[in-house]
Amino acid sequence: MDSSEGVYVVLAFSGLGAPYWEPEARAAIVGITRRTDKRHIVRAALESIAYQVADILEKVASQGLVKVESCFVDGGPSKNEFLMEFQADLLQSKLIKRSQEELSVIGALYLGGLALG
Repeated sequence: MDSSEGVYVVLAFSGLGAPYWEPEARAAIVGITRRTDKRHIVRAALESIAYQVADILEKVASQGLVKVESCFVDGGPSKNEFLMEFQADLLQSKLIKRSQEELSVIGALYLGGLALG
């Protein structure tokens, strides 16, 4: 499948988090036509994940906080080859898959430690 054929998905099942912080936002699927099939919707949902990550990193970069040259990935979505390739292309950076499955908790702990000095 070369494209989502104009289908877009907004993944906001519990509002939109960073960088938008819109708790009342709702998920949406737009652009569906009679030719749309499940492959278009799945691709659009995967693209949505990549766009949300890119939005966060763009916001961080725009504030001069850090320049992203590579990005570590983990968890279930990192197993999807299309998503990882699309994300790397969108970010124009290298993605590094960690050997550990889920690092979100460790990342939260590190950030908490940094905040405490």
